[in-house]
Amino acid sequence: MDVVQRFLEEDEVRLIRYLISDTNLAVRLGTETSSSFSTNIGTPQGDSLSPILFVIYLEAALQDVRQRMAAPVARHLPYDVEYADDVDFISISSDWLRMLEPQVATILGTWSLTVNQTKTEFTAIQREADRADEPWRMVKKLGSLLGDAEDVTRRKQLAAIAFKSLCQLWKRRDQVSLEVRVRLYNCFVLPVLLYNCSTWGITRQTIEALESYHRRQLRHILGIRWPNRLSNDLVYERCSAAPLGNILVNARWRLFGHILRSDEHTPAREVMSGFFGCSVPGYRGRPRITLPVLLNPDAERVGCRLRTPRDLQLMAQ
Repeated sequence: MDVVQRFLEEDEVRLIRYLISDTNLAVRLGTETSSSFSTNIGTPQGDSLSPILFVIYLEAALQDVRQRMAAPVARHLPYDVEYADDVDFISISSDWLRMLEPQVATILGTWSLTVNQTKTEFTAIQREADRADEPWRMVKKLGSLLGDAEDVTRRKQLAAIAFKSLCQLWKRRDQVSLEVRVRLYNCFVLPVLLYNCSTWGITRQTIEALESYHRRQLRHILGIRWPNRLSNDLVYERCSAAPLGNILVNARWRLFGHILRSDEHTPAREVMSGFFGCSVPGYRGRPRITLPVLLNPDAERVGCRLRTPRDLQLMAQ
């Protein structure tokens, strides 16, 4: 309550106090419910206000960390990034990060927050001559692997599991219409396959392999098996579907525009401005496919070049 009083009106603070005071909870296991008990620690679990209050409180605690622990200067790199209760500290010095770990635990402890050190990970992101020598590509953040090609492979595996869990439904073509089957596929399988696809910087070959995988699942829904054949265009037409390449382009430009329209001090905006404003010489040899590498030819098709922060502002508009 001390934190929210800094920026909320008196009536809003009073409303929050009412919502989290005199709270009774009960535990339900199956159809059985325990007797109720009062709680006065933290915010009520399951309440829609609870995660909002937690994020506000965590940000106040992290502001305390930033004030006490000055990071080595790294141009256009944010100090930290957060999602819910997941916090990442970023620095160009690994020694500073290892020194920071116990200090953060101590500072957050004064806010009654506990750092789960068994889940604390250190990831060094550095370019090597061979992609196989970059272990950070297999590091998972918020459900995605940091390596794009590696993440696509994992997405296909997870989508195959989701697809197989509905195998009995795909077989019931006489009882379940094609429209319903496709809708269920779009709801329960396709989101698993394309999770976080807006951040992928993948090659044309990887996209084609993803397209082939997608069409194979659609053919299974349609019941098309060897030796019967159906062209790719007819598969998309009968399933009212679109090639995944089109979906990927849409997704990355929606994300790109969202970041460009955000505040200039948000972490993603800072990193993006630093990338396009960087004057460091590039690596020798064939350039790797990254998200900006894919965005640039798309921009050039509509008469814009992504070279400076001003170009970014024009493209966002």
